[in-house]
Amino acid sequence: MAKREIPEINAGSMADIAFLLLLFFLVTTTMDKDQAYIRSIPKKIEREKTDNQEIDTRYVFHIFANSKNELILRDRLGKDMSLPIQETDSISEMLYDWYMTNRAFFDESNVSSTDKMKKYENQFPWYSASSAAEYKLVANAYYLELDKAEKIGSEKDIQFISMKISEVQKKQKLIKQFFGTSKVPEISDKAHVRIEVQQKTSYELFAKIQSEVEEALYRVRDEECKAKFGESYGIIKGRVIQDEEKYKEDKLKMDLIEMLFPARIIEVKPKN
Repeated sequence: MAKREIPEINAGSMADIAFLLLLFFLVTTTMDKDQAYIRSIPKKIEREKTDNQEIDTRYVFHIFANSKNELILRDRLGKDMSLPIQETDSISEMLYDWYMTNRAFFDESNVSSTDKMKKYENQFPWYSASSAAEYKLVANAYYLELDKAEKIGSEKDIQFISMKISEVQKKQKLIKQFFGTSKVPEISDKAHVRIEVQQKTSYELFAKIQSEVEEALYRVRDEECKAKFGESYGIIKGRVIQDEEKYKEDKLKMDLIEMLFPARIIEVKPKN
């Protein structure tokens, strides 16, 4: 009996099929991404060195995570806790208190002597009563400094003072537009959040710290935005991100809220 010949398989198109399968898996496969927090890093502008001044502890919300993933931060009295805590969810609550405790005392002419003592006795950052007229005076003072710096020819000082003039004029414009001649509470420019971790601190804990800080910052901004404009900070910010040119008024509202609650966050270089 004659053997049947086995027909050859045409493999000419296998390469094309393999390529299509590879392309399909590349398109449909999802890859894990590390969480990240995007922040604008300001340009470093140096000025003539002055004597170092110690920052009052009331102006620093210190968050420290050690190599054992233990979390240590300031307590409600403003002092660093000697024992580590486990409840990372408490960071946002404590930071919220840090922002808001002294805000009601921004204008001392409207508070009692007892409330004034509360302000000076506690360990939370102070607020000042700012107005458009006061910022106009500050801008004029900076212009005098700028004239002196230009005569001396100090490029670093010229750059620094020009930047400060721009900041002050922006604040003056925002306060005048949304508050008129009224005074507004503005947190001290020395107040900041300090995040310090070690090289062996887990990334999960670092990400959680960042998330808690962002949560507290969003909460204070959102409350102020709803009180002032009757809308959520997230909604206004969403419109601005969508089309900044179209929503110019919303951009100014967002700038005002971020001026009242600035994100001053310092991340210390990890140590062993």
